[in-house]
Amino acid sequence: DVSEWSADMKSKLSVFSELDSGGAPKADDLQLFLGEVVWSVIRGDLSVSRAVEFFSQLPLASKEPLQRLLADVLWLVGFAATEMMPERNMREEFYALCKCLEKEALLPWTTLALALETESVPPAVCSVAMLKKKHNQAKTKARYTITRYNVLREHTEGYAKLTFLLDRLSNLAFEPEATASQMDESKACLRQDIIRLIGFDHLCPNRMLSMSMDMYERWLLLNRSRPLSQPLVSLMRSVPAKRLTEVAVFQLMAHNPAAGAGRDLRPVQHQQPPSRPSQFLTVATLIMAGFVDMDVLWCYLDPADSVLRQAHADLMTKYEDEVASVSRIDLGSGSTSSKDRNSFGRAFQTFNKVGHQKFRLTAALISVNAWRHAQRALLHLQGFCKPCLNHHIRSALCDLLKWLIMPHLSAADKKSPQQSRPTLETTFSCTRRFEFGIDSNDSDGVDGDAPLRQTATFEQSVPQLRQVLDHLEYFLHTDIYLLVSLWRVLLVYVQGREKVNGVAQLDDAIVAMIYRHLLPAASLVPHNPQLSDLMWSVMQHLSVFQRFLIYSCWETMYDGFLLKLVYEKTKAATKQILKRVVSNAERRDLIAHQSHFHICKLCHSNPIPTIETMLRDVEIGFNVNMIQPYVECTQRCPEMTADVMSFMLTRNCAKPVSGSRTFLNQADATLSPWLVNLAEFVGRFYKKH
Repeated sequence: DVSEWSADMKSKLSVFSELDSGGAPKADDLQLFLGEVVWSVIRGDLSVSRAVEFFSQLPLASKEPLQRLLADVLWLVGFAATEMMPERNMREEFYALCKCLEKEALLPWTTLALALETESVPPAVCSVAMLKKKHNQAKTKARYTITRYNVLREHTEGYAKLTFLLDRLSNLAFEPEATASQMDESKACLRQDIIRLIGFDHLCPNRMLSMSMDMYERWLLLNRSRPLSQPLVSLMRSVPAKRLTEVAVFQLMAHNPAAGAGRDLRPVQHQQPPSRPSQFLTVATLIMAGFVDMDVLWCYLDPADSVLRQAHADLMTKYEDEVASVSRIDLGSGSTSSKDRNSFGRAFQTFNKVGHQKFRLTAALISVNAWRHAQRALLHLQGFCKPCLNHHIRSALCDLLKWLIMPHLSAADKKSPQQSRPTLETTFSCTRRFEFGIDSNDSDGVDGDAPLRQTATFEQSVPQLRQVLDHLEYFLHTDIYLLVSLWRVLLVYVQGREKVNGVAQLDDAIVAMIYRHLLPAASLVPHNPQLSDLMWSVMQHLSVFQRFLIYSCWETMYDGFLLKLVYEKTKAATKQILKRVVSNAERRDLIAHQSHFHICKLCHSNPIPTIETMLRDVEIGFNVNMIQPYVECTQRCPEMTADVMSFMLTRNCAKPVSGSRTFLNQADATLSPWLVNLAEFVGRFYKKH
């Protein structure tokens, strides 16, 4: 009756609680206990309703291990009830028990369908015919379907998972913001997941590293701050440098198809090596971090050093021919065509625009402020060519100079009454990450191996500026923003210096910077009145001795590359203008009437060759009536030209006496004509100015 069943159920529940609390040692006894309950239902000793009532008192719904244990008992007892003893009443009792257990949500139907044999699954739980059909389909698919591998026997879905993990690793943006310990734990878990994924899906580690470098390149362009890309760096740090170097070499090499044979013989189109700027920026960052061996990588970059040496030698040969053609008088011979006359310009532009991998990697090393590695590359290239003639290296060096002088230029901008100007960072030619070198190195940045740093004062930045200018030489004329900014910073520095008798004294390093780099660079800039005035605003604060010393050294720089060509062209242009100078020029003669404007344009950038040509004509004295017109040609010249004129006149007067240059005429003991003409020109010039 009901009272006896209640007492019996309480005793069974107490026995179950004792076995369940026993843990693993009592697992077998618990399985036997549940088996006896199920067998009593099948034999008819216990009704299905009371058995379900007993099972409902157990914690089946909350304990998944207990559900699996009961499903195993049903599998064992059900096989005996349906196969070994085919009595109809036992099978019906078993089906009724399974149906009630599933109906009361004590056991999910999925657990029953997975645990029981196909023939033992009750119709109320799942259709046996449909289950057999699904089983047969699964067996057929597993037997005859080819697993999706690629050529390298890798699971193709593995790279989709790898892409997801790398994206999560490179963008640890949590909301709300995670703590430092949580970030480290997340990075470690993601790294372990990536390593396990390589093993489970048989992925190639090199391809994983290549994808990591691509993801790092993407974040390097999108974000200016390094912390967002640090997890990817920590992943690549766990890989040997040799393997990462091989991956970098593979990415930078040109992969050309193999030549065919027989019927497949066809011309092979050789591909050019990749030269994506961001790719070289990524490789440069890894070199700076010590993950990639630069010496090994350099050997694989195109082209070979011999090719660069030959290209530079051809450029120098054409340059010498160009200089000779400017200084040579052409008598109208048609031996040289217009195409040959422009050969140097084409060769120079080709060398300037070429995107060789060695040039791009050197520029990338400069862009991330890996100064030690960049200096090694620059010194190696300087052994057989001028790397600063290439646009990529030159623009990187110019942008590095801008970054170094930005703090000093901001101080100069604050003194102007206008609004604040945009920073020089807006004039960078491409992506620059100069802060990366500072973050990866804690040295002071004074020696040649350390990264360059922005300083608080201009005196502290001079050694670093000279390091960059030694490689850039005077070829910063292509970046007029940089050239003007350097002169502006010098102006602020000179104005703030302590003056002795109204004259500022500069260090020898700054004087050398002016005559070796800044003034020669201004000589290569086409006529620029603002730059000329800015140069004089700095030079006027110096003493006469320092100014004349700078002018004399500036004159010796005209033997350099491109400067000699500019020197000869300026002399030729001055001669052409002076030939047209007359006392009373007609207005319709635009050259003769506006000769002072043309001379002024030449004097903005190159006053020394212009004045030298003019003084040579004055000393020759072919027409003494032309002295005053020559003086009139200088009426529009800037103030710096007048100062250079003083230097040139002093230098001419200090020249030693020679057989063709004597003070007295040997025939009549009067002053020599050249001295008389020069004296008259000097008097009229200083009276004019």
